[in-house]
Amino acid sequence: MTNPVHSSPTRSDRTATAPYNFVPLPEQVVTVPENDIPGHDRYEHNNGWIGCTLLAESHLYTRAAMDSRFFVESSETEFDKLSEAQRKERAQFFTVGRTDAGPQLAIPGSSLRGMTRSLVEIAAYGKMQWVTDESLFFRSIGDRSSLAAYYGRFFINRSEQVFESRAMPGYLSKVGAKWYIVLPQTVSGVRLGRIERTDIESIDGVLDGWHGCANARIIYVHLEEEKDHPHSRATLRYAKVKEASNKPGPGLEEMVLVETRRVGRKHLQFVFGLPSTERIPIKEGIIELYRSQITEGQREQLLNMDGVLQHMQPVFYLLEENQVKFFGHTMMFRLPYEKTPFDFVPQELRQEDAIDLAEAIFGFEPVPGRLNGQGMAGRVFFSDAMVLKSSGENLEPEPIILRVLGGPKPTAFPHYLTQQEPDDIKKLHHYDSPLNQAVIRGHKLYWHKKDVSLADIREEREGEINKHATQYTLIRPVKPGTMFAFVVHFENLTDCELGCLLWVLSLPGKDGRTYRHKLGMGKPLGMGSVKITADLHLTDRKSRYKQLFSDDRWNHGCEVRKSVNDLAAAFEEYVLERIDPAERKDAKRLVDLERIQALLRLLEWSDLDKEKTAYMPLETFKERKVLPSPLSPVYNDPD
Repeated sequence: MTNPVHSSPTRSDRTATAPYNFVPLPEQVVTVPENDIPGHDRYEHNNGWIGCTLLAESHLYTRAAMDSRFFVESSETEFDKLSEAQRKERAQFFTVGRTDAGPQLAIPGSSLRGMTRSLVEIAAYGKMQWVTDESLFFRSIGDRSSLAAYYGRFFINRSEQVFESRAMPGYLSKVGAKWYIVLPQTVSGVRLGRIERTDIESIDGVLDGWHGCANARIIYVHLEEEKDHPHSRATLRYAKVKEASNKPGPGLEEMVLVETRRVGRKHLQFVFGLPSTERIPIKEGIIELYRSQITEGQREQLLNMDGVLQHMQPVFYLLEENQVKFFGHTMMFRLPYEKTPFDFVPQELRQEDAIDLAEAIFGFEPVPGRLNGQGMAGRVFFSDAMVLKSSGENLEPEPIILRVLGGPKPTAFPHYLTQQEPDDIKKLHHYDSPLNQAVIRGHKLYWHKKDVSLADIREEREGEINKHATQYTLIRPVKPGTMFAFVVHFENLTDCELGCLLWVLSLPGKDGRTYRHKLGMGKPLGMGSVKITADLHLTDRKSRYKQLFSDDRWNHGCEVRKSVNDLAAAFEEYVLERIDPAERKDAKRLVDLERIQALLRLLEWSDLDKEKTAYMPLETFKERKVLPSPLSPVYNDPD
């Protein structure tokens, strides 16, 4: 095995919980030679369709598309600002016309296709290509993790037990299309000082604004020289304001008060010297990188829609080799990692010129160096899944407010990157760890949750809804027990390809265990668990075109008999012969492979303890707990 292998924590206090987990990366991709991919100019292999029924085991929701009128009226309106009638219209389930019983409910074929393709990529040992190559950001204050130590190197100069910040004060300025950092003038030998919040609150009178900046005002202060100041956790070196006023006075210097949000024990704010004529250019890429990480809190509560990107906005910045590395509105601002998640996908698992089974079946776009630079259309076609009994009884009577699906994002490196020493918070890998020490955890899937009630998915706390209105949405899901039917048509699939399609639709696993697929919105809450039953129909396409009619009906071609088990076995044999021998070991079937066991465990329809599949409270994330492997004993059945 060459890829770093994830180790599960052995201590309960180091074990994270989440409604998702990961199927590990393969050691190598199972590829399909270009000459082995059937073309579209002849029928040599399997043709026909797979008739499928889909049973909703939990509440299921796919949103209706906007009609042209609604799109024009409200597509740009935030959900919490829609009228009640508009909200209800936006909450409707996907439909394709009407019947006498009401709207014809359906699941889009595109959703079914996407779900199926994702599972083909996993089960067929496909490429790992759908991983973001955008920079992630980090900020680590107050914890004991390896990331905190790494973060501190950028921001803190430490001389014995005295700490100085490496972040420097400045003002953003835009000249034409170019952005600069303008340096403050010095006051008492420094460009930056600190002031007690209580001293600000005791000023008699209003402070004048500063260039329309939301967090900056003009202040007149007496600033002492820089010296050491003992604090509860460390000794800090800075210049402190001894006297402050809202108007000029003897011994007072005009400066700019810069306030940041009050958190924890924080009691000091900042004063900047007035802008000087010195300035440092900022590379264009840094500006766009900053734009990509502006938070809603910064837009709505502290700054404006562009964050700090306005003329004369005070900022803190870091220099690296005399270039601006990054900037922000606080002294300890978020930094971009040097690497992206895509960098943590091994090169051999993301070769663009290779073709995997998912691409061979579903098609692919042109890529230089592959198939003479040509693309290829897919050979499978998914219909919409139509509800079998269309009536209002299938839907919840009224739209519901869905609980917020907030949780850890890829920035939660103890979840998304492999860890070798999960019990030691100081030895965790993060997104600037060496690439040979960690890889991404793999394909993300959500656990099934049995017996999920409407109360489990509906937000009923009015206070939370009012406080975070922009984060909520309204849905009208179908009830558990609703049945749909769809058809997968296929053309010219080899036995291996058809076996692969049948394998992911039927999920043949261990005897005595049952499995379900996941579809639609609300997966972290337990929504979208569906049971798919597939029935194969093969036709002789050549015989179909030899005559137009069969008796008094259209000739669809005589049906061909092939064993579903034999087709699935052809797929399994194809994969087993081509995976890394060290990963295969002595496996005779896919289910014998540890990686496929992880996939099936995540898709298993079992009574898993809901506490083990719940999001942790946000305050717990500073403990940097590590998510176990899906095959960890933590996820054993209750019995």
